[in-house]
Amino acid sequence: MNQRISRTQRNYLFSYVLYLHVFDLCEDLLSMETLSSRTRGEDIFVAVKNICLRSELDLKNLRGICTDGAPAMTGNLKGFVARFSEYVSK
Repeated sequence: MNQRISRTQRNYLFSYVLYLHVFDLCEDLLSMETLSSRTRGEDIFVAVKNICLRSELDLKNLRGICTDGAPAMTGNLKGFVARFSEYVSK
């Protein structure tokens, strides 16, 4: 995932998937979402969860997360990774 802020002050969340197809490793853009003015871990998690639901991807089948290291992504309690881990462990 990659988060960018444009000149119009809109927040965008880009989600990519990396997967094995036959014997080839493929990478594709899964989605580009416009986020609300807030980009907390909860906001990002809800956006990613909705992307996966629309794409019929089971979050429990995801094997890795790559982030930019921002606190909203990696925070131990409220970051995206913490919320994702909590969700898939249920």
